[in-house]
Amino acid sequence: MRDDGKTAKEINESVRGQVRQLKTFVVDKDQVWQFIIKVTDKDLNELKSIPVEIRSSRINGIINDGDEVEVFEKWNPPQMMSVFRVFNHSTNSEIVAYDIRKDKEKFKKGCFFILIIVVVIIFALIMSISNK
Repeated sequence: MRDDGKTAKEINESVRGQVRQLKTFVVDKDQVWQFIIKVTDKDLNELKSIPVEIRSSRINGIINDGDEVEVFEKWNPPQMMSVFRVFNHSTNSEIVAYDIRKDKEKFKKGCFFILIIVVVIIFALIMSISNK
């Protein structure tokens, strides 16, 4: 599933090819993986090279130079393709980027919403008791 909730099967766009020039580093507490996907035809003629980046507070999975991978995103040349999921056909596994900060923000919003509901219920109970 992508960050927008769509699964790979719901996406018409995908790019499949070999990983080249894999670089991993950290920027402001984010893990960053940058690489090129070399797309070839059946005769191994290079069709295009697509720059890809995975950036998040936590990335689970493994990619190595030479792995056959697929991403289910639309690429807008010449921009770098920013993805949250990559399927690695070489290892038959998925690489997933999780943003812990987004999870914490959702948790805070959920707690605030529950607090509001509790306050409204308490207010309603007090009002009903005082009217008796």
